Amino acid sequence: MEPLIFKEIPPSAALSRHIECYWQATFQLCQSQEALCSLPPQGTFDLVFNSKTVSLYQYDGHHYRQQKLKPGCWLLGQQTRSYYWQAASQANLYGIRIKPFALFSSKAIAAPELKNAVVNLKAVGREANEDIERLLIVLSDSQSQPFTLDHLHPFAERISLKLFNDSLQTPLPSRILSNVIMLQRGNLRLTELCAQFDIGKVTLRHKFLTDIGLLPKELCKVWRLNNFLLLKQHQPQLSLTELGLQAGYYDQAHLIREFKATFPLTPARYFKHPARLSASTAGQIHRRFNRQYAPFS
Repeated sequence: MEPLIFKEIPPSAALSRHIECYWQATFQLCQSQEALCSLPPQGTFDLVFNSKTVSLYQYDGHHYRQQKLKPGCWLLGQQTRSYYWQAASQANLYGIRIKPFALFSSKAIAAPELKNAVVNLKAVGREANEDIERLLIVLSDSQSQPFTLDHLHPFAERISLKLFNDSLQTPLPSRILSNVIMLQRGNLRLTELCAQFDIGKVTLRHKFLTDIGLLPKELCKVWRLNNFLLLKQHQPQLSLTELGLQAGYYDQAHLIREFKATFPLTPARYFKHPARLSASTAGQIHRRFNRQYAPFS
């Protein structure tokens, strides 16, 4: 059984430059090996609302590290390695998925280091607490009675507007730079990016760290891996080496090295298990790469 039931809806037009979607996930207790229940990093932020205590397991390069999240609203920073959720019983989570370049332009968030971090929104945000509490009440009620995303959508929109109201019209050059990396699915050299935009490597690194919170090389790795996972989904008849070359890895060793830095498995072991990349996650990657989280620019 797939460890989650996932649904998503788009934000309003006013917020679509900053937010990919609002989502609801019903997470089941993971019954298979933990590494095979895990989700790949996708270069985005998430505001996660939970009305029950849940556990977030993040891979640190050696093992999965557990963090228990009490009921509340949590800001999940951009992940560079795999992670998964677990609960003692069925749990509904609600989320706001934020584009890579959006969060650091918001003056309502004061968190200089968010990569691989999980922080309570109240610790970094100055507004929206009332709407957060209302959303959590509705989410708590959903444990005992059916509900749809429409019930939570108005609260999520108000929370998002308060977070991004001061930056909705602010042009962000890093938006263009990160979108180029995404369009190339991480398969480009940074020297090419620097030449295309007439920008030095040091300036590029500084701009990404300041405006996005990740180095451009890290974002390339995240989306190159996502592209590899999607290629495997669409072309299962090809060998992993062939798919790796398509995704932009230099050779098999390069693929295995970067894959094992994200998952505690080789690609071959990962894809042998039926609990490999879920249909919902593959759908998210496909929509992102094909500009279905609009507008793109």
